[in-house]
Amino acid sequence: MLYPNVSKPLYEQLKQALRENIRSGLHKPDEALPGERRLMEIYRVSRMTVRQAIGDLVGEGVLYRRHGSGTFVSERVVDRPMVKLYGLAEELRLAGHEISIELIDSRMEEPSPEAIHELQLEEGEKVFCYIRLISSKGRPILLTKSHINRKISNLFDNINVNIARDVIYEHLEICGYQISHAVQNLQAGNPTKDEAMHLQCSEESPVLVVHRTTYVKGVYPIIYTRALYRQEYVFTINLKR
Repeated sequence: MLYPNVSKPLYEQLKQALRENIRSGLHKPDEALPGERRLMEIYRVSRMTVRQAIGDLVGEGVLYRRHGSGTFVSERVVDRPMVKLYGLAEELRLAGHEISIELIDSRMEEPSPEAIHELQLEEGEKVFCYIRLISSKGRPILLTKSHINRKISNLFDNINVNIARDVIYEHLEICGYQISHAVQNLQAGNPTKDEAMHLQCSEESPVLVVHRTTYVKGVYPIIYTRALYRQEYVFTINLKR
């Protein structure tokens, strides 16, 4: 039971309750957490309270999201320093690639199931979407499709220029949205027919698929991106003990 009339916010109380449930074995590793509606019923709190608590625990590594399936308990929680957050194109520049960015498309559209889940959207809510192709020395290396929460899409009066110049994070921060962190998953996959066309590869070619959800301070999801790297790209992370 949570207590609305104490100094500790309800979402913090809910986080603590979920942590205790995990420690006690009520929610086991790799087991799905009850859905938002069920948690609202159990703890008698709002959807916003549930989402903020879950978002915090995902950011801390206690829970993880599986695209299209829900939220699950992490098998093992290990606190590690977070890697500095850069835009995907910016990461390529920092790795020494001379890149060019082509805006393929930008529009309002019905979000994918993954975008609905990651951006915590209501049914029927549309998102602003943009697709970019990033090349190095004239050869495609990365294709990204990003979904921006419609609540902030009106900030991008010069959206086409900003997208082409890769200053999305910077533009958001200028508008007062403080980027806090991102949750990123990597997996092997294959491109769709359209994705293969842009990356100049076959649909059977292996690609590195990255799902990234970027949050602003207060653990509010603001951008969901699905990115595909060609198989020739080497993803390197420097690890220090």
